[in-house]
Amino acid sequence: MPKPMAKTGTGSSAQDPERVKAERDRSIKLAFCRADLLFELDRDLTIVYGAGATDLLFGVSPDDLRVGRVHHFEVLSRFRDTERAKSTFQIITLAENLNLIAEFDRAVFDKSAALLDEFAKKGPMPAVAIDLSGLSLSNDAFVDGLLKSLKAKPSLKGRLLFELTESAGIGQLEKTNNIIQGFRHMGYGFALDDFGAGAASFDYLNALEVDVVKFDGPVIRRACASKRGGDLLTTMAKMCASSGVETVAEMVEDKNIANQVFYCGIDFGQGWYFGKPSPDPFAFAADFADETDDTE
Repeated sequence: MPKPMAKTGTGSSAQDPERVKAERDRSIKLAFCRADLLFELDRDLTIVYGAGATDLLFGVSPDDLRVGRVHHFEVLSRFRDTERAKSTFQIITLAENLNLIAEFDRAVFDKSAALLDEFAKKGPMPAVAIDLSGLSLSNDAFVDGLLKSLKAKPSLKGRLLFELTESAGIGQLEKTNNIIQGFRHMGYGFALDDFGAGAASFDYLNALEVDVVKFDGPVIRRACASKRGGDLLTTMAKMCASSGVETVAEMVEDKNIANQVFYCGIDFGQGWYFGKPSPDPFAFAADFADETDDTE
């Protein structure tokens, strides 16, 4: 029997010392990135509430638009060390690339839940929404842990919402939808964030049963820039309404945009027009809806 031939050529990393060294260096850098990001999550993560790019939501039905009542808040993550963390978006992207986004999302949930307990001492306030990556929902350990925490803390029901982001794509749509329905059956609303940001948005809307769809900022800008854009937004808003899904316009920066999205049939507006971010949601207490508003 002939002897097996030895592998030759420079294509194999085992025979290429330079490539081996490069891969080793890359692994070391990634390990340091993981350790640094975990340190950042543990030490420097702060929670901000308000109406920045993805923050505070107000009702845009005629009465609510005129009086500016807060519908609910969205949590924003901010890092204190701005020299090392140029933007939260970069940190989230890094977390997704390093497969650490589940840890990031869990850190946000834990800090948000703790803050909600503190805020409850001040009095009633609107619900709070936190983002969840599609990658996190594909992580069985993350989902099991989050469900366990919610069951152990039923006081969060009605005070906490979730938003599914499209930043990393959403895989296994049937499985993801089943997970979402599990949260919804427990009383936790779910929103589909960044709608229109990617080519798969309509696939997500068709496959995922959610309570709210949030239209991405560029979609809103196009709707306000031309009649065709406005007509398209109106059509999509009607499509959502016919399915019992509420709609949110992101990046509402002025009254003109607020009026246009309202006339397109959008339910809620979000953006700096309603107020800038604040670490204290009670900074907006004057705009909280009266408790009697929901009992009529």
